[in-house]
Amino acid sequence: MHSLFNWRKSRGLSQEAVAGFLGIDRSAYSRIESGERRLLASELALLRREGMTEADALQIANEAAGIVAVLTPEDEVLDHDQAVTTKVA
Repeated sequence: MHSLFNWRKSRGLSQEAVAGFLGIDRSAYSRIESGERRLLASELALLRREGMTEADALQIANEAAGIVAVLTPEDEVLDHDQAVTTKVA
């Protein structure tokens, strides 16, 4: 996910730091950036709570596969395993 990489770099954050925000290990985060693993909606919500702008979140989510909605920092995630992307029919 090129946009996620750019967001992280523009803030001077390491993969380890972002992985820490998300509660995952660095290798799992690296797989998200490389596109081998999807970013979960709950993870995107955590990044929003850490200061990611809505515009950045939308760009990252759209790059992930074209989603219908993006969670705001105040939204509660009920299903931790819900993927951030939902295909539009």
